[in-house]
Amino acid sequence: MRVLDDYLATGAWRDLVREYETPLVIVDAAIIRERARALRRAFAGAKLFYAPKANYNPHIVRLIVEEGFGIDAVSPMEIRLGTTLGVEPKHIVYVENAMSPADMGYAIAEGVRMVLGSLGAVQRYCVAKPNSEVSLRVNGDIGASSHHYTFTAGPKTKFGIHVTQLADARAICAAHGVKITGLQQHIGSNWLDPEPFVAAAEALVVIAKAFPDVTMLDFGGGFGIPYRLEDHRLDVDALGEGIRHLLRSHKTHSGRDYEIGFEPGRYLVAESSAILTTVHDRKIGSTGRVFIGTDTGFNHLIRPALYNSYHRILNLTGADRETERVDVCGNLCEESDYLARDRILPSAKEGDVLAIMDSGAYGLAQAGDYNLRLIPPEVLVDGDSHRLIRKRRTFNDVMAQFDV
Repeated sequence: MRVLDDYLATGAWRDLVREYETPLVIVDAAIIRERARALRRAFAGAKLFYAPKANYNPHIVRLIVEEGFGIDAVSPMEIRLGTTLGVEPKHIVYVENAMSPADMGYAIAEGVRMVLGSLGAVQRYCVAKPNSEVSLRVNGDIGASSHHYTFTAGPKTKFGIHVTQLADARAICAAHGVKITGLQQHIGSNWLDPEPFVAAAEALVVIAKAFPDVTMLDFGGGFGIPYRLEDHRLDVDALGEGIRHLLRSHKTHSGRDYEIGFEPGRYLVAESSAILTTVHDRKIGSTGRVFIGTDTGFNHLIRPALYNSYHRILNLTGADRETERVDVCGNLCEESDYLARDRILPSAKEGDVLAIMDSGAYGLAQAGDYNLRLIPPEVLVDGDSHRLIRKRRTFNDVMAQFDV
């Protein structure tokens, strides 16, 4: 299994830092291709849709599309990203959430597969496009996630049509001649235990019995990655076999066969990227607490501040030094701007370069220019070569949107 640590251990990062400075995001193309091919093998015959909400850099999305993935879009602009990269509308699924009339009109005009997640959306769609086909997002009350913010099924989530409301959805569609040909679900994000996912898949198969026109079951995504060294890796091969066994058993009893789909995002990109950042400050508080100040922050990686997420941090300059307990801080004027708290790391000095690992999912995709600390450049490493895939933002770039 290829890991970014191996590339960083070569010291090639030094040339990139000299050329582009920090903060700098580096991306390893080989890891993305490897993860994509692992999923293709594990879910052979299934339709796979990449979720660009994890990382929408078109250079990265193109790598994944070239590996045979469609697009799982959650906005009209993600649909447009897919078509701009040459993805056919039939390989794009739009999973709506509080969809506006304009959003719906755009998706209908583009001819992508629509997945509706509320009775209101079903009603509006049926009026706008009677005698057509549609898919429904189902909330089957089975959720799994690494954080309560990223549960996307269960009694407290905003997503999907609850199982108790599916009869109403069928009635609305029947009244307008709309066939329900697909069912979709998404239980949550960054789970490593396949058991809840398989249980939710089994529940969806049971739900499908009440939908005679359904030919497509989309089991969603959320496949996790081991952010901590002690985390086990999700066995995607075993997961794929579990789903196949479930469907074989169902077919034996019902005679029905389904096309199946999955919507991975994080799994494909998270481990491919790291943020390289320079230490510019080291201070010791009144209690002896050590604060390491860097030139990045939650404006470039919000996950630690938002989800209390763990990201490994490497001291690339001083990996062999004695360790100490530190807080790694960003350079924003916010007390919540920490990348790690109470972390045991090799002693860091001003001028050291640190690597914040596994930042490829929900890193720059959620980034902004807060405090006018601007979004950093991004470099794609591909074998022995590298190229800039996101230029460093400038003051003029930011001001241009205000027509200054």
